[in-house]
Amino acid sequence: MADQLTDDCVRCPSKSLPPEKSILYNLLITPTVPALPPSLPHAPANPGDDRDVRYSRGQCRCATSTTVTLRNPHSVHQHACQTLLRTVRFVRNLATFNDLDPGDRSVLLTSGWSDLFTLGLAQSRVQFSTVPTGGDRHRSCQGCVVAKLRGQQNSVLTDVSMETVVATDTEVPTETVVAMETDVPTETDVGKIRGFVERCQGLDLDMKEYSYLMAALLFNPDVPGLADGRQVEVLQNSAQQSLNEYTAARYPLQPLRFARILLGLPALRSIKAKVITELFFRPLIGAVDMEVILTDMLLKGC
Repeated sequence: MADQLTDDCVRCPSKSLPPEKSILYNLLITPTVPALPPSLPHAPANPGDDRDVRYSRGQCRCATSTTVTLRNPHSVHQHACQTLLRTVRFVRNLATFNDLDPGDRSVLLTSGWSDLFTLGLAQSRVQFSTVPTGGDRHRSCQGCVVAKLRGQQNSVLTDVSMETVVATDTEVPTETVVAMETDVPTETDVGKIRGFVERCQGLDLDMKEYSYLMAALLFNPDVPGLADGRQVEVLQNSAQQSLNEYTAARYPLQPLRFARILLGLPALRSIKAKVITELFFRPLIGAVDMEVILTDMLLKGC
């Protein structure tokens, strides 16, 4: 796997575009700039319900963060697109990836592309800065979500007990919470991206380490909908083992290097794919779904 990852994937030699250009390539030629979705207002407490009022008296765990946008969008968008193209090219050049079921290939790429892209930002040392948009985004805690949904007489949560939410932190269905939030990037989101990028740069990962780590992230057996999850797990274990063996041989004076690399992955997982899309690609792709772009690039090349 080492020769394949380092010789064929990381260097990513330039290739001529196929006769039928991918969607991303065409959008780069004629970009569109849609308006960003407005922030949703915070769920007000219901004065008539003591359980809801408790969340406005210091027990509310809602978070507010200033929404941001790129300071130099044109330049950053170009670097972001180049990083995404290199990332998809890396994936397409993996023989072990191409041996998988076509459906599994699509699922793995569309579910893990943002992690690979963020790792690519670190490897390429892409610099970007942001400016406030003049708005805030509110992330409602579960208690306020329940309160708002009750106010709207939402049948999904009609029987949910507020005391249960407070006492046990019972989770509201994810799809319900997401529907009540926007994905406009915030200072907190950007901080997570920068934090991970700086961590990678602080470790000074080399090309082979980036390659093995990308392969380990790509082959995620926990992704729902895989036809052959066992084979994907084997490939992930192989990539992790190769990374461990390489770091031990290449950096013998850093016995904890492999562990330090893996310790950065939870921070990477906390970065939402929708935030990456909104910050780096939305002005280019407009209303087109990112999964459509990625599937197109996987099938047609990039």
